[in-house]
Amino acid sequence: DAQDHTLIENSDYSKIISKINNISFVDLRNIALDKVSSNPILENRGVSPLTTEKELYIYLRNYGNMHYEKIKSAINLLPFNDDVSLSNSFKNIEIIDWGCGQAIATITLLESLKSTDIYNATITLIEPSEITIKRAALHVNVFGKQCCENDPQIKTICKYIDDIQSIDIKTNPDKIKIHLFSNILDVETFSLTHLENIISDTQKGINYFVCASPYINDYKTERLDSFKRYFKRYSSFTNS
Repeated sequence: DAQDHTLIENSDYSKIISKINNISFVDLRNIALDKVSSNPILENRGVSPLTTEKELYIYLRNYGNMHYEKIKSAINLLPFNDDVSLSNSFKNIEIIDWGCGQAIATITLLESLKSTDIYNATITLIEPSEITIKRAALHVNVFGKQCCENDPQIKTICKYIDDIQSIDIKTNPDKIKIHLFSNILDVETFSLTHLENIISDTQKGINYFVCASPYINDYKTERLDSFKRYFKRYSSFTNS
């Protein structure tokens, strides 16, 4: 069954960030720097689901800037500032953040869309770690209230990508969808075929795919290339 409630964090951390005016990603990372003074290492570079609040801070401290800058450069290729008609289309959007972690990609997108004056944003967060997805929803709620005219509608799906079903991610075919893949397509623990089929079955209308991952080796990069080739077969496909 599709999940019908939103997992969102309610903690001392949530109270801290709710009091920050004009909050930015830099504010979140500064909190992480304060919480983790040393330079600890996350096992498997944080690719495995995180399980403790300390790991959330460590991840943001160690990898946050890299994620933020990489996804920001990719988001800058989106056409929402190209002309007035496209800008208006982005005022009512749906965002799907696959393997969202703490929602760094969604935060970056919301910051970039500030000048577009979003009216409504429906945001779906997909992440297998419950503690992580609760923090992601908290971040998106705080940033969304700041960036959108109306409070964002947030949906959390606490599942691995291989466990996602079509009913989980139904979207509005009349709205622009922005799919965020930040450091996830190169992860070898899920089936690209399943992901591609789910997207093809459920995401009708206009879809933008923002994909960013570090170069680790040719095999991992091939997963990103394979994902692109799958959608390239559609006549409406364009590549930025």
